[in-house]
Amino acid sequence: AAFAAQSGDPEQETLGEVLQAWRELFGGDRVSSGEVLKKLQLLCEPTSYRPEASLRDCLREFSERAIVSKKSLGRALGYRVGRIVGSLKLEGNKDPHTKTNLWRVVEVD
Repeated sequence: AAFAAQSGDPEQETLGEVLQAWRELFGGDRVSSGEVLKKLQLLCEPTSYRPEASLRDCLREFSERAIVSKKSLGRALGYRVGRIVGSLKLEGNKDPHTKTNLWRVVEVD
């Protein structure tokens, strides 16, 4: 019932696309905003599907600035930590050594 209620929410649909593309690119690994931005800077052919292009486009829907800097991306992700779409959830933790936020997408039951 909760998923049905979410299906008409464009923000939730975009988050679902972000989580799917994220899993394709990074699996369950924890990555920093900087690592995500480096991956998104790869050139993508517009005629073929690439997870990098999908993730970049979806993050841009959250905020045009989300893909401009590590801080902006971190802020956009931070607002969505803990949200679940389908069976995927965004998690965020601070690395105690580098003091950097690390993000990952996990599957939940």
